[in-house]
Amino acid sequence: MPFIAAAIPSAAAVPAFRASALIDYTRYRLGPEPSSVSVTFADGVNSRGFAWQTDASVTTGEVRLVEGKADAAAFESTPLVFADGSVRQEIPNAVRHGAVATGLRPGRRYSYRLGGDGHYVYGEFRVRDYKDGFTAINFNDVQIKRPDRLYMWDETLAASRKIVDGGGRVDLILSGGDFIDAWFWKTTNLVHGTVSRPIEWAVAADTANAYYPSVPWVSAPGNHDFWLYDKFTRTRRRPGTPPGCQSLDCARVHIAAVPYIENTKGVHFERMRSWLAADLKRARNSSATDWSIVCIYWGPYTTGDHGAANATTNIVLKLAPLFASNRVDLVLQAHDHTFSKTLPYRWDGPGYTQSENDGGAVNLKPMQTVFEGEAYDLNPGGTYYVSCGSAGHRVGENAAYARRDGKRPFTRRRYKIATGRLNVDSKWGKRGDCASDDIDRPMFGVLRVDGRRLMYDFYVVAPGGEPVHYDTLRILKDI
Repeated sequence: MPFIAAAIPSAAAVPAFRASALIDYTRYRLGPEPSSVSVTFADGVNSRGFAWQTDASVTTGEVRLVEGKADAAAFESTPLVFADGSVRQEIPNAVRHGAVATGLRPGRRYSYRLGGDGHYVYGEFRVRDYKDGFTAINFNDVQIKRPDRLYMWDETLAASRKIVDGGGRVDLILSGGDFIDAWFWKTTNLVHGTVSRPIEWAVAADTANAYYPSVPWVSAPGNHDFWLYDKFTRTRRRPGTPPGCQSLDCARVHIAAVPYIENTKGVHFERMRSWLAADLKRARNSSATDWSIVCIYWGPYTTGDHGAANATTNIVLKLAPLFASNRVDLVLQAHDHTFSKTLPYRWDGPGYTQSENDGGAVNLKPMQTVFEGEAYDLNPGGTYYVSCGSAGHRVGENAAYARRDGKRPFTRRRYKIATGRLNVDSKWGKRGDCASDDIDRPMFGVLRVDGRRLMYDFYVVAPGGEPVHYDTLRILKDI
């Protein structure tokens, strides 16, 4: 195999090895065996999109599924065969493969075989029934770039598995975009500490697969990798869905993913906003939806240098009212590599505004209640905005805007956020209505939704790879 020679670990155990120790960028060679496997929700939670790559000796392939455990004979006779769409890529001897499996049955476990010409990879996954909730890992800005920094992405993956019982309880992974960050498409330049983007993607994906095999990803593509998702994943967009956008329903939770778009006055931004407005309105009016979550790469209330940019003003004015009027509960942001957590924001008017054109943000100090020994914000009536730093080596880069001494607090933007006070028990600073910090270690988040309560926990990966609990967000819709 081109990268990982060890067997894929079971979901019940944290790998004792480090996947990155088995990966050598400089000796990357494609072979006929499938590598760089990605799994996504292709068209809702009862589907899967599989993507992988091989050298040019394998030009076609397929995915075969069998319910339950399967031996070789079972794969040969299964009716669940999904054809591959193979595309030649712009690196030597590379073919990218992909297939979409639909019509999967909730609550069932499947075995799969993917590949072609006698070269296969095997795995298993379960289609959750998502009756009341789910558990998700939130990784932002992995930005695989330098070979000597891959270990930080590796440590983040290993630390997160310790929190979620070895990975067995993870239903999906929410990625905030910028999965990689390279200068070159075709070439390797070790002088600059970078390799080509296709190699970076393969390395980042294979490292993740060692810890979360077959767990589907939902991504909000970033500015460094926006156009790579169509090349390296398989997600079937419904008619009218702009590039990079995706939505799905898990249990009674609606999730919408939105990519990076900087030009808020351009046609691409308006297409995305129109699609998002219609998508969130459907979720708001659905009797089957209790929660609404948006994953957005460049969010309205980030706390680093991007959050202080003029373009963010338009993002706030054009998207924050949209989130409020459609009763979005939580917005997961990326791009700034910082930690931040706001009070719940609403826009002027009683409760959630019914207009998308209200002009002023108002934060709320929600009433709290204790449920099962923990403090929850009870029926907050607003939208929370959180960012959980960087999951890779691009950490500690925005101190000028999220400093603990407050000399350049992020609230000095061209738009006004109503001031408030966020009382926190953590060791980081306070910034008016938003707590923020620029942390020099990787971070990740764990999101759990259980019926009428939502729990989000922030973790820092300490030196040595241990997860350290950093802060929490707890929301309760009713008692």
